[in-house]
Amino acid sequence: MTPPRGMGTPRFALAVLGAALLSIDCGQRPPPPYPAIAAEQIRTHAARLAEAEVAGAEAGGRGEQLAATYLTNAFTGMGLRVQQQQALLTKMTPTGSAMTLSGPGGSRVLRAGEDFVAWTNRHEPAVSADAELVFVGYGISLPRQGWDDYKGTDVRGRILLMRIGAPGSSERPLLGTAAEEYYGRPGYKFEEAARRGAAGVLLIHVNDRAEDTWGVIRRSSVDLLDVRQPAQSASYLAVEGWLNEEAARGLFADAGLTLDATMPLAEHANFAPVSLPVRAAIQVQSELTAVTSTNIVATLEGAGQAAEHVLYSAQWNSLPVGDGSRDDLTDTEAGDQPPPGAPVVLEVARALAGEPKLPRSFVFLVVTAESEGLAGLDYYLSHPVYPLTGMRAAIHLAGFSIKGPGHHLSIIGPSFPALKELVRQQAAEQFRVASPDPDPERVRFYGSGKATYRARTVPSVFLASWQASPAVPTAPAGSEDMSVAVLDAQLLFRVGRRVATAGNWPSRQITRTVPPWAAPVEARNQGQSKP
Repeated sequence: MTPPRGMGTPRFALAVLGAALLSIDCGQRPPPPYPAIAAEQIRTHAARLAEAEVAGAEAGGRGEQLAATYLTNAFTGMGLRVQQQQALLTKMTPTGSAMTLSGPGGSRVLRAGEDFVAWTNRHEPAVSADAELVFVGYGISLPRQGWDDYKGTDVRGRILLMRIGAPGSSERPLLGTAAEEYYGRPGYKFEEAARRGAAGVLLIHVNDRAEDTWGVIRRSSVDLLDVRQPAQSASYLAVEGWLNEEAARGLFADAGLTLDATMPLAEHANFAPVSLPVRAAIQVQSELTAVTSTNIVATLEGAGQAAEHVLYSAQWNSLPVGDGSRDDLTDTEAGDQPPPGAPVVLEVARALAGEPKLPRSFVFLVVTAESEGLAGLDYYLSHPVYPLTGMRAAIHLAGFSIKGPGHHLSIIGPSFPALKELVRQQAAEQFRVASPDPDPERVRFYGSGKATYRARTVPSVFLASWQASPAVPTAPAGSEDMSVAVLDAQLLFRVGRRVATAGNWPSRQITRTVPPWAAPVEARNQGQSKP
C-alpha cells in the first residue's frame, strides 16, 4: 500500500508551508484564525480541573466529584444538555502472594516482596497457578521481522520466564528503536503470553538491564482498575509478576542451568524456548472493590437527530506516571506530563455552541484516565449514550502543549485514513505538521479505545500536541503559554465541523502504509478491552 502522491508525508507538509509563506510574501493574508478561541477560557478550565485533581484523581473520589460538578456547570452554561454517566468498575488490590518452587533439588519457598512480586488482573479474590516453567527469552513474536521467541512452542497452561526489554543494546536495538520500546515493555509480553494460553508470566529483573531498581518495583502500587465482568476477565493471565535476579539464579541452578549462560541465548534470532524441570506454584489474593466513576456526556444538538453525531473526548485529569510494576507512559516525572485535553475540548464546545445548528450533532465526552488505560472511555464504548452506528467520527485529545509555540501535532497510533487526512490538512493550514506520535507507549495506552472504534467501524483519531523540547522547564501555574492550545481548539473545531456538514462522509478512504513494527499492535488489540 502506498500513499497518494504528495500527500500525508513531511514533504507534503513542507510544500504547504512553503506555499503559505510565498503567499504572505506576495501580500496575501493567511487564512483567518476561525473560530475565535479564548485562551483565557482554556487557562481557567485547566486551573479549575487541576484544583480538582489535587483533591484526588482516583475514580469515584472527591477530586472526580469536584471535576464532574465543574464540567457539568461549564457545559450547561454553554446551553448543552449534560448527563453524568455512572461507570461501574472493579478495583483489584493484591493483599498477599506466595510462591513455591519444586524441582530435582527439592522444594523451596520464595519470599514475597524480596524474591518476587505477583498480582492478577482477574476479578477473583484468590487465584493460583501451578505449572512447569519455560524460559521464552524476551517473549517477542515478530515473524515478519525474522524474530520469534516462541518458535511454535505450545505454552498453554505453563508459567513463562522472560527477559525485560528487547534484544540488542540500547544503542543498537535489533528490532528498531520504536519496536524495541513497544515490545520491550511488560504489557506486550503479558498480552502475547495470554493470547497463547499461558498460565502466567514472571519477568526476570536483572540489575544492569532493568530501568527500575528492585526496591522501586517492590514498592510500586499494582492496584488495577477494570471495566470487565468476572467471567470476561478469565482471558487474562492468572498471574503476572517479577522475579528478582538472585531468585532467578537459584531457580536456574535448580534446573541444572546457569542464568549467565542461558540469558544471552535470547539475543539471537535462532533462540528456542528452554523448558525447565521446575514447577512453580503461585497464589495471589486480592481485595475486590466496586468503584462507581463518572463520565460527563454533553450534547450539542444539530438540525438532525442526535444519533448522527461527532464525538469529542478527553480525560479531565493528568495521565498516569509510570511505575516499575505495570506499563507506563514513558514520562516518569509528573512535571513532564502535558495537561489533559478536557480544557481544550470545553473551549471547542463553546465555539461550536455559538454556531448555527449543523446537520449533525456534537457529543462531548470527558472521562477519567487510569493507570490501566482509559477506563471511562472503555465503559462508554461498551455502554454508549447514543448508538455507535451513528458516530460519524470520534476525536480524542490526549493533551496539549503549554511550553510555547510548536509546529508538531502527534497522531497517536493508526487512525481512520480520511479523518487523519482532514487533521493533516487543517494542521498544514496552521503551518503545523501532523505526524505519527513517536512514543509507542502512548499507542499502547490508547489501544483499547482505538480497537473498539475499529471493531465498530467508527472513524477515529487520537491527537496530542506534546512539548517540542522536554528541556523547557515547566511554567509556573497561571503563566502557561496557551498559543498551541488555541491552535488545537481551532483545528478540532474545523475537523469536527467538516464531518458534521459532509453529507457523504466519509467520501473516500486514503490508504496509508503502516510501519512494520506497528501493524501487529492493531491485530493484537482487536477485540480486547485493555490497551
